[in-house]
Amino acid sequence: MLSVVAAGLAVALSGGVARADTYSLFFNKTFSDTDPQPANAAPWLTAVFEDVDEDLDTVFDYVKLTLAAPGLAAGEFSADWYFNIGENGAAEATKIAGMTAIYLSGTAPSDVNLSQNAYQADGDGKYDLNITFPQGNSKTLANGQTSAYKLTGVDVAFLKDRWSLKAGGKGPFLAAAHIQGLATGNSVWVHASMERDPNIVPEAGLLQFAAFAGLGALALLRRRRA
Repeated sequence: MLSVVAAGLAVALSGGVARADTYSLFFNKTFSDTDPQPANAAPWLTAVFEDVDEDLDTVFDYVKLTLAAPGLAAGEFSADWYFNIGENGAAEATKIAGMTAIYLSGTAPSDVNLSQNAYQADGDGKYDLNITFPQGNSKTLANGQTSAYKLTGVDVAFLKDRWSLKAGGKGPFLAAAHIQGLATGNSVWVHASMERDPNIVPEAGLLQFAAFAGLGALALLRRRRA
């Protein structure tokens, strides 16, 4: 036991250790503003990617992907999820070909499919990873349920900020999912952002940060010249 703790401390204190990363996606927008809305406030679904280093050797063994539906109302469920693994070049195709996507725990899927630009969400956009569940809210992902997967051959840094290949009228999006069982009897396609609040525009925040950083650097330069 002490040796395990010591190994963990050594890894944590080593200067060259890779930092475990986490990437969260919040499904908080419908494909169109005129689409029917789920009953509760967004985000309706979430997906979290986490680097996992099981043997504390500073090399990530796999990425754990956890799907959840915290914002769905009673009777609503999601049976179809789509994610992007990389950009659309030959290097990314090779990377995806060397990956595996394996179910770990929670609600079991009916299929886990992995292939570059092989899956379309409602005919809009092409994605690399498609996870489907059996139809019907007793077997698919609903509020209070999670479903976890092991992605090998990749780390979180590679997965961040990957957009679907544009195809069809909507998108590109970071990820997409199908929510069914709405009270109106309808279903709706939703897409994800990196912000929990759907009203936040990340680009604006980045521009503001860059402006403040630039002003700070300019002030420091003037101070040094003085």
